[in-house]
Amino acid sequence: MKLKNISIRFFTSLMSVAVVMFGGCSDDPFVSPDFTVSGEATTVTFELSVPQMTQVTRAALTEDQMNRVENVWVRTYSSATGEPTSEAKIITELSADEHNSHSVNLETKSGNSYIVAVANIDNMGCRIDPETGEAGPEQSLRELLKSADSWQEFLAITVKNPNLVSPDVPLAMSGCYLPETEYPKIEWKEQNFTPVFIPAAGEVSYTMPGAIHLRRLVAHVNFNLTPGPDVSIVPTSYRIFNVPLRAYAYERNTGGEAGGSGNYPNATDRVTEDAKEEHYTNSTLYDDRYFTASSDGSYSFDFWQLENKQAGLTTCQTYTDREKELKGDGGRNTGIYVNLSGDMWTPANMATYVEIQCEVNRRNGGQVNVDGDGNIIGNNSGENAYRYGNAIFTVHLGYCENKDTDSKATAATAQDFNCRRNTNYNYNITVNDVSNIVVEANGEERQPGMEGVVNDVTNPSIELDCHYAAFNIQITDDERKDGQFGFTIEAWNEAGHLISFTENDGDLSNEQYANWIELRPTTGEDILAVYNPRTGENSDGQTMLLSDLKGASDNPSGWYTVFVNEYAYETASNGNESNSTAWKNYVNKPDRRFWIRTTRTVSSDGQSVYARSKYAVSQKSIQSYYSTMSSNTTAIGMEHVNENRGLNLRASFHGTDESNGRWNVWQWLENKAQSDKTINWSDFVNSSSPQKIKAINSTYQGVVRAASTERLPATVPFTGTINGSNYDPQANSNEKEDYIEAINACMNRNRDDNGNGKIDASELKWYVPAVGKYLRLILGRNSLVSPIMDYVGVSQLPNGTNRNNGNLTSLLLYASNGKVVWAMEGLAVSNWGTYCEPAWNVRCIRNLGTDLSGVSQGEKVSPAYEHDQSGKKVKMTYYDALSVRTEKFDRPLPKHYVWNPDVSRNYNMIYKAFEYGSLQQLSNNEDWKEVIEKNTRCNGLGSGWRMPNQKELAIMRDLGLLSDMDDIKGAMALSCTLEYYDSNGLGVNVNPDEGKRRYMSSRKDGGTVIEYSYVGLNLYVRCVRDVEP
Repeated sequence: MKLKNISIRFFTSLMSVAVVMFGGCSDDPFVSPDFTVSGEATTVTFELSVPQMTQVTRAALTEDQMNRVENVWVRTYSSATGEPTSEAKIITELSADEHNSHSVNLETKSGNSYIVAVANIDNMGCRIDPETGEAGPEQSLRELLKSADSWQEFLAITVKNPNLVSPDVPLAMSGCYLPETEYPKIEWKEQNFTPVFIPAAGEVSYTMPGAIHLRRLVAHVNFNLTPGPDVSIVPTSYRIFNVPLRAYAYERNTGGEAGGSGNYPNATDRVTEDAKEEHYTNSTLYDDRYFTASSDGSYSFDFWQLENKQAGLTTCQTYTDREKELKGDGGRNTGIYVNLSGDMWTPANMATYVEIQCEVNRRNGGQVNVDGDGNIIGNNSGENAYRYGNAIFTVHLGYCENKDTDSKATAATAQDFNCRRNTNYNYNITVNDVSNIVVEANGEERQPGMEGVVNDVTNPSIELDCHYAAFNIQITDDERKDGQFGFTIEAWNEAGHLISFTENDGDLSNEQYANWIELRPTTGEDILAVYNPRTGENSDGQTMLLSDLKGASDNPSGWYTVFVNEYAYETASNGNESNSTAWKNYVNKPDRRFWIRTTRTVSSDGQSVYARSKYAVSQKSIQSYYSTMSSNTTAIGMEHVNENRGLNLRASFHGTDESNGRWNVWQWLENKAQSDKTINWSDFVNSSSPQKIKAINSTYQGVVRAASTERLPATVPFTGTINGSNYDPQANSNEKEDYIEAINACMNRNRDDNGNGKIDASELKWYVPAVGKYLRLILGRNSLVSPIMDYVGVSQLPNGTNRNNGNLTSLLLYASNGKVVWAMEGLAVSNWGTYCEPAWNVRCIRNLGTDLSGVSQGEKVSPAYEHDQSGKKVKMTYYDALSVRTEKFDRPLPKHYVWNPDVSRNYNMIYKAFEYGSLQQLSNNEDWKEVIEKNTRCNGLGSGWRMPNQKELAIMRDLGLLSDMDDIKGAMALSCTLEYYDSNGLGVNVNPDEGKRRYMSSRKDGGTVIEYSYVGLNLYVRCVRDVEP
């Protein structure tokens, strides 16, 4: 069979949502087709079209990515015999140019046929055995389609599920021929198996009037969470259950044998209860980094998954019916949804659902007046309390189809549990209150699908950072000894499941998810007890767990110091964590919590709890930009806030290591050691006093903050000469207590774990980073809940055009090797005291998976990128996925900023890998702006070569790839990234005008900006291009 002509034109507009592909035939010769003859060789012409999928604000994919078609496989099959009636054709020369057309040569046979196409065939999949339903070996669609020599073999091909939050592009698509050229609203599962008659046309090509319509195999699912008028919400995590591992490349009918589709509309329908993991999976726990916050207090998240078509039973009449579970022994939930499966498990129980964890609190921290059962009453006859809810919402996908003519849900809508391919779903959830959790805990289940804990607390909630903490509470002897005393501890285990402990669980000393809270009696509200371990050589028997408190000796003052361990589960007593990858199980997790002096009521299914407590405490997890899914063993963890902010930093000592801040801090400690070389805690931290910070009222910095008492011991004041500054948080202060040594600023995040009064190497866990680590943290900012620079919170720099960034000290960070990071400029760096006033900030970090039993110079934590020096390639191997750009560019990057609130335009990120060229020096007659904006130095290197963005440039500087630049002052390498703030100090979200922003560049020793007026001979370019790892 010879190949003849099929003409397909592609019209692509990056400004529109869809890639639309049309075929023109105005100049075709007159054809008189014969619609009565089958099996005759003929040539046909038809169009190929990609339909629209609505774009949303925080889609992980841009319009171009969603609609990209890199190759298309096309073939025809006889509907009578199932035999192919044409050779397969793969179209690869596709262009995004708006008016570029493509012709496809394909000869087929006349008669009733299926005309089908599959796009982007380098995605992975497998073939399903039609008899057993077993999945074959994983192959590319390209390989699977090569052997699709019958209709049944084609129908058996499946595609692999994508990464749920960051799918690889291009997306797999498939489609069939339809008589319409416009995208039709039809039942695709039926149309896919409706034959098309291809007429005999002799030697002349016949132009068929319709088109092949391509459809993506994934659905885009968006959730929008909105607080009601009386509450505020903070979603902490979500998880997706019953995610299909594969879907048919060509959508199946829903039943019968029409078109040979069989009775299995999903490729995973032959799942059994004992082998669910062969067909479905549950997602990892997505923490609060995966939510997008809006200024109105609402949140959103989205994901991409394959189709999963399921139907509820006729007993499902309303939305409330959808989440009802079958109860087992003692009223406990069984995981069987009665309106999907009845009273026993069936494959329909595998409908996809999402579980969302969300903090629900009274708006503005307000109190409620409640009766003994937790019901809110309006006459103030009850008890005032701060209400804190931790709700778990279960939402099955679906509930979108079969609405009435007024778009109101019907019983058939309630029975819709479908997730269909190529569909954009929006689920809008309004959270009004958590009262239904209270009601269920007291015996009545009003709202299946909403469960969790509601706690009415006497005192405001205490929120802690991820490092060691210490604070005081008061529990009188009568309170802890009466029958009302209790506690609850909640933590996330290594599997990502929330587990809890109460006073009824007995001895907790060996429970790592419960023994992170310890107490010691103290003498007063403002006096911290000095820590001593519960066990070991220096134990004095006074330190206890919550489970020991009820039976402890009398404490007349009633005051106790609560010691909270760092949010880490490490077991090496000597600090050698180099053989441990436990950090992968505890970084980037939701908060862990505990409540003290608690009484509770629990629902019969154990899922809803109402409690009354005196104290409620939460602790944030360590944040990291390292992937927990890759093979790396070391990482960097970072705290969320700087609790010492508000103290004036001064620097009488700097370390010398550009990367190892722990070594720098150890050198400081040794420099201050006693004559016998012992390093005493008391010389650096006042362990019996809480850290107090005076109010800040800095007009110049635009910072106003009330005085505070932090939940950690005080840092010893600065011992050098005081020189006040108008730019300090405590402006022009003469008080010693307002100043601390900058390199000592993180010591109060540590603790004397063994109680010997000396700082042992294993006790130096948290430290001030060197500049190299700060730069790595900035490279990974998209993976951090609390990044170094809060561009959203600082929408405008103070003092506008009159500002000097070096005087905006509230946005500068001290590095332990004597450098200052200018956070408002991304990766810009200067020496301490050069071009800037003293910085306000540090951000403490911790090594993970390394040996902390000693301290030595040199790099201890491997970078999150790998450098292939011989191949001139940098791979983002160990970065968390949120910090890696998903779109691969074969052209210069669009104009972009250091950071963009629109995630889809955040081009200052790095693709999975990039290749770099040689260092080029610009000549004296070259316009450097033209070099950047027209890509003049990189165009000649070949396809894909372009100017680097700021982060690519920073990595090359870190690798020494800019070291051959001249040492002359002003020597800089250029990037194509613009600064975030314009010349008036306005952020991108206030004024996105590109013309008022400078380009980011780099010296040998750190980042900087290049002024518009710069004229010189010392500018350099090192071109890069995106490549596969």
